[in-house]
Amino acid sequence: MDNTLILVINLPHRFDRLELIKKELVDYNYIVIEAIKTNLGCNLSHQKCIKYAIENNLEQVCIMEDDFHFIRKDKIILPKNFDMFFIGGDISDFYNQKIENSKRLKKPLRRAECYIIKKHYYQKFLNMLQECWDKLLKDPDNINYRLDMYWDKLIDTDNWRINEKGVYGAQRAGYSDIKQKYIKRSINLGLNRNINFI
Repeated sequence: MDNTLILVINLPHRFDRLELIKKELVDYNYIVIEAIKTNLGCNLSHQKCIKYAIENNLEQVCIMEDDFHFIRKDKIILPKNFDMFFIGGDISDFYNQKIENSKRLKKPLRRAECYIIKKHYYQKFLNMLQECWDKLLKDPDNINYRLDMYWDKLIDTDNWRINEKGVYGAQRAGYSDIKQKYIKRSINLGLNRNINFI
């Protein structure tokens, strides 16, 4: 991940989060992307990041929300072949076949707090984001049109991966502008031993 540009999604008034994420990323190459505030989640901000990657012809980017923090100190190791590689997220299942120190994810996968996406996959992922946003506008109470629910349609067919030891980080506890309350997320490393692997 050494040469991967990190796009940090941040609302301008959240100086508290920005200062914390700067400390997390002192050894990384990153820029801040101003978040698009809506009460329907973070879809538009992720669209903005993908469009930035396309416009700047980047080979891959890491998209990171500003409440992310690392919970592992070891170096992030990326496999050669993937569409999406998750640094964080609520990951509860994956295929037990290891390839290049990584495993392929299975649904359900929740939270888009930190992932790396390859250039060849930008447009497909952007199309999915735009499609679910259009559906969400028409039916805002339907949770199946939320970004991290609607993307289930891609997980079964595409190459979404995680490090063999699990995620590298998680969402930091704190006030959520979207939910308008204090949130403390559970941390699932993706290594639940009660999972029935296939």
